[in-house]
Amino acid sequence: MSADSHNAIDRLQDIWSRIRGPLARPQYRRAFRYPSQRWLRLRFTMGLLLALTLLATLGYAVGKSAPKIPGSGFPHDVLDAELKAIRLPAVAAVLALLSVMLGAWSVRRLWLEYLASWPGTINVPDFALPPGEKDISASQLTTAFRNRLSTLRLQSTALAPGPLPASNFLDVLSADESGDSVGKVVGFVRATFPSSALQISGQLLKREHRTAERYGISLQVTRLPDQGSLLDDIWDTSWDRAVRRAADAAIATILPRTRLCRGPWAGWRGYVMPAELLAAYEQASDLNSERRYYAALESCYRALEHDPLNRAVRLELGKVQEQLRLFLDALGTYDGIITAGKPAGRSLPRGLYRRAARMERTRIEHIAKFRLVVLLGGRELVPQWKRLQRSTAPEDVKRRADAEEDLLRICAETGPIRRQREARERTARDEHRALLVAIRAGRRWSSPLARSEARKQIAEARRRDARTREAVASTPDAYLLKQIRDPNPGRELTIELTRAARYRAEDLRRELRRWRVMHPLRRVHLMATTVAVTGACLDGRLEALEARDVQRPSERQDSERLESERLESMDARVRACAPWMGLRSWQSNYNAACLYALALLDKPHPRMAHKLATRAVECLALGASFADSGYLAGRRDWLTSEDPDLIGLRMRPEFSRFVSMYFPSISQKPALERGVESLAAALYARELLRDIATGWAAVWRRRSHELNSAFDWSALPEWWRAEAEAWPLVQSIARGTSSRHRGRGLDWRTHVQVISTQRRWHSDHGAEFDETCFQRHDEILRKGGPGSKVERKRIARQLDILSDVTETATPVPPLHEIGRSPIWLDSKGEPLPLKTVKDICRRRGLLWDCVSRSLLADTRQESEFRESLLDALARVRNHEPWFAAPTA
Repeated sequence: MSADSHNAIDRLQDIWSRIRGPLARPQYRRAFRYPSQRWLRLRFTMGLLLALTLLATLGYAVGKSAPKIPGSGFPHDVLDAELKAIRLPAVAAVLALLSVMLGAWSVRRLWLEYLASWPGTINVPDFALPPGEKDISASQLTTAFRNRLSTLRLQSTALAPGPLPASNFLDVLSADESGDSVGKVVGFVRATFPSSALQISGQLLKREHRTAERYGISLQVTRLPDQGSLLDDIWDTSWDRAVRRAADAAIATILPRTRLCRGPWAGWRGYVMPAELLAAYEQASDLNSERRYYAALESCYRALEHDPLNRAVRLELGKVQEQLRLFLDALGTYDGIITAGKPAGRSLPRGLYRRAARMERTRIEHIAKFRLVVLLGGRELVPQWKRLQRSTAPEDVKRRADAEEDLLRICAETGPIRRQREARERTARDEHRALLVAIRAGRRWSSPLARSEARKQIAEARRRDARTREAVASTPDAYLLKQIRDPNPGRELTIELTRAARYRAEDLRRELRRWRVMHPLRRVHLMATTVAVTGACLDGRLEALEARDVQRPSERQDSERLESERLESMDARVRACAPWMGLRSWQSNYNAACLYALALLDKPHPRMAHKLATRAVECLALGASFADSGYLAGRRDWLTSEDPDLIGLRMRPEFSRFVSMYFPSISQKPALERGVESLAAALYARELLRDIATGWAAVWRRRSHELNSAFDWSALPEWWRAEAEAWPLVQSIARGTSSRHRGRGLDWRTHVQVISTQRRWHSDHGAEFDETCFQRHDEILRKGGPGSKVERKRIARQLDILSDVTETATPVPPLHEIGRSPIWLDSKGEPLPLKTVKDICRRRGLLWDCVSRSLLADTRQESEFRESLLDALARVRNHEPWFAAPTA
């Protein structure tokens, strides 16, 4: 073939690729999938139809009179003979039996697919014991496994322990030993409609050598009749933990192949789901409900390692960050949910996710946008940004840069700033359009050389226009940038953020209305009325912020008249949100109550304050009519003691009567003090240190009791290394909560590192570490005693002393000295006596006990507290031989 032919073929291929390119289907990159059961179902459906057709044909042939085949010859004679043979009783019985068997076999397989996809009953026989083990209760561990399965979002799953049924259809028929015909018919029907399609069998395992993870379970998940999967052996530090992880792995194998794969896992339908993803998400939900927020934060990040774009996990992460009052981090999380949904500013293709997954992603995106509006219009975002501006810690510098970029992007996409940018773009576009018109008019009557020059000028003008648009789009608003970078941000930045929240609320309300029109039969997850009431609440807050300097209370001529007009304006806004049917949800009524409660913070006239409080309480009572008792119980703490928008309302007697009516308690709820959030964080830090100290004291005491002549001396350096790594973490918590570093605060990453490290150390050394949880605000204030600020200072002084003492008198030598020193030998190079090692362990336990007790001491005895710590440290250092050991 000549070169011209090759070139022609290449040109044709290039033309075809250009034509086919826009029409070609995009190539999606997906995770590993399970084999599809669609063709299997189709095959057995055809088998069932074939069996029914054969039975109908046989009945027609047998029931009709002798057929008369017209004509004569070979085909007609054969057909006549076959019809006569079918009419014989024996042949008809055999054909009928085969047709029934084919139909029953097809029905059985279709029924098994139905049970496996909904799912139906899950058989969990008792686990098999490891060889030679008789002290383990297999039935108890199996019961714990079944209970875990029933709580993992599989409400329709019935757990029925029992033996494994036969997987072959003929084996099932032969298993029936009843001799009468009725028993055979019952056995036949029972074989056709089995009771279970899923089987989980397990074998308990135990390692002989002593390690941290000695207890394991080997699981096999079987999907009858012949589809099974053997999971990897699951090991952990105790039987309970191993059972929990095994149940998570089993559900992660079953869930993606069932119709219950919805909610957070809608995108995993038909795909192989990592067991760690399900376990981490469930653990995060449980820890969040138990108020163990830092551990829940760690679990959320572990889940995101396996599914980074899962919006449900990110939404759970944002909720935990809000509970920890990390509002800037939560703002970035919600903004990430919205931004990652449109990579490079483009919507995801419709074929990438199933319909259920797309609906779930849209639902979570709407909730994230609503939470973003609430955070932008909240009262705590600017103070936290101010504290971050003043911090000079290295880890806070990066956080400040990321938060500044998020705030600029979020505010630049809303309202006036967007309109100003569009106006600048429109002006630049008009100028370049006029230039193009002039150039084209001159080109029309010029020579070819002039027209060529005009084309170059047009191309240059277009490039300049594109650069101008890009520069305008990338240039932030100067006033907003100034307010964000202000070292002491205040009311102006609050106004800008509230305006941005207001415009975002309006955009979300329009989006929800369009979504409701396009999906009228879908369940409403967020009402447009709720967002409208939130916008009205933001309008009221914005008016209060803008009028604070214009009209001060001392300069008012008729304050009561102005406040009455403001109340009428609030009522009109609330009525405008739902003019026909009124507010018909808990969230919308709750937002309306916040609108009236915010006006109480300006200390209005007593009569006007009574009207505002009455309106707010009426909205709360009306909202309670749209929520059941279980939902209200979950909102109790936030409503009665934690929401900062209701601070002014909680001081009113109207709210006290509402609480006593709808939330009865054994004791009266105290009024909310300012600063109770910081007090709760300080109490948590102190209790965390006490838990760490108590756990290490128990470890050292157990070591001193278990030491004997068969002790492995090579384990002793690992003890000291773990001890040397524990004290810096204790010092980091003490410094972060102390009074000298309160401007910096404690980074949440340090908390997460402390918790995970302590859990690992305690499991390696045979002890349980139970993380403390945050106390409820009403429980803190109900105990009485000094105020929040006084108690916070007392705890800070305690941690000051602990930090100073442990820094001046190091409890253990540095790690590099431990690595060089033969600490299992004395100064003469001989092994330490067993009595000396026991004494070291006992004194180590006494040191940690002293730390635990000192955290509850009264700071009025500050000198005694310091002296007791120094004395305990001196006793430890004087009786531990590595300080005198040779370093070579």
